[in-house]
Amino acid sequence: MKWEKVRKALLVSVCALQIGLVGSIANAEEQSAASDVTITAFSLLEKKFDKTGSAEFKPDGSRDGHFQASIHFAQKTVVNAVILRSTDVFGKENYHGIWRTNRVGVGWLLGIVQGEKVITPAFRPSPKDPVGTFEGDVTFDLYANDNGDIEEGQYFVLEIETPNDTIYSEPITFGEPMNGGAGGGTGGGTTTDPNPNPTPNPTPNPVPNPVPVTELTIKGGQGVISVQGATPGAMITLFHKSSSSYGVTWIENYGTKNADSKGSTSFAKLPSGEQFYVIETVNGQKSRTSGDASVTDEKTADLLKTDSIGAYYLVVKGKPITQVELGVYGSVTDTSIKTVDVSFAGVSTSVPVDGKGRYNLKRIYDIYSPMDIVSVTAVSNGKKHVIHRKLGFDLFDDTSVKAEREGNHLKISANKGTIQSGDFQVFILDGNKLVPIPGEIGRLEGNTWTALNFKGVLATDKAPQDIRLFVLFDTLAEVVPIMP
Repeated sequence: MKWEKVRKALLVSVCALQIGLVGSIANAEEQSAASDVTITAFSLLEKKFDKTGSAEFKPDGSRDGHFQASIHFAQKTVVNAVILRSTDVFGKENYHGIWRTNRVGVGWLLGIVQGEKVITPAFRPSPKDPVGTFEGDVTFDLYANDNGDIEEGQYFVLEIETPNDTIYSEPITFGEPMNGGAGGGTGGGTTTDPNPNPTPNPTPNPVPNPVPVTELTIKGGQGVISVQGATPGAMITLFHKSSSSYGVTWIENYGTKNADSKGSTSFAKLPSGEQFYVIETVNGQKSRTSGDASVTDEKTADLLKTDSIGAYYLVVKGKPITQVELGVYGSVTDTSIKTVDVSFAGVSTSVPVDGKGRYNLKRIYDIYSPMDIVSVTAVSNGKKHVIHRKLGFDLFDDTSVKAEREGNHLKISANKGTIQSGDFQVFILDGNKLVPIPGEIGRLEGNTWTALNFKGVLATDKAPQDIRLFVLFDTLAEVVPIMP
């Protein structure tokens, strides 16, 4: 499977013309064409080491994904940035994680080691501060702080950005390395593309089969759900159904993964509960729904009060709308416990427990950063208890958020909302942009909770499953996926 075809990148060419008039003469030797850069091998080796955190190259208490890439530079070449991106089996970005060497856009730090030298002790502050200049055969060890999705069945693509071109690897996962010299444009603003358009197109393997051939089943465990019998390459979305003391049924979306070549995948860091189920989507259409399965806490002792733990984020008044306050609170059953460990977005922090056994973490966070599951860990006398919670308030019932195409526009509707009366705003999270969606709100009054029906139109080329809504109600915030 070769993904390294060449296409003309008009935007890069224009930028190259504008910038090159000033700097190309002085740097002509270093600004080599991408035809002289080849990714000869790329693989995901293991998760044994703790080398990097999400922003600095230093241990943070969690194991990293250890990748290795071999690259041939035919002549001295400037590397502006290196990016590791999660994708589906076909190399299409699926927004399950991005690691990079600079702060251009969202993502965590991609730690790069060449031999004994750490090339990326922290983020490069800008594109003008390149990773380095390289020549000949180079091997990089790459370390990515695990966001919970560095596992079998998740695919990754490596990008090498030079002044003129971007070179892409083919998608790889555990046990399926890339070998044999991928890469290489022709220079002058060409870009290697993991989803080529020229004919003939490569035939991906496996090809999603719209006809189910096995029974879709799920199995629960301690903080995990495993999925079997799915269509290879299909989108698998996990849901949890629960009821509140108000008599409201909550449907929580715990994310989407792609089934591997055997039709399997798994979800980790899940809260305890009985009604977990998955929906399979093939070629943009829902095909099957599984039965229910139960998840239990990860524990050897009851050290945390399960019902007391909450995790949320609020928009902070007086700050930009993109800045939210992350909050995690709860109680322990053993008052001898002085601290609990709270982990989120690849970062772990120790939170003090007061004399009444309570803890409360508040921290300002950027909505473009990964924010989904929070884990709380308590340890006492050699015993351990881990509980996971989903961030947010579930302002929309995720299963009711739908998207319908009307020409080049997207009509978004959301029914069965659990938001109370009051105005709310809806945005689309598009990379590192927050795009408002003008629309009309319909309400069904008369109950404590208010059913919602929002319809908005936004011109976009993205598929519905690649879009996330950011819903704001007063100061409450929620990130909501759009189901096809």
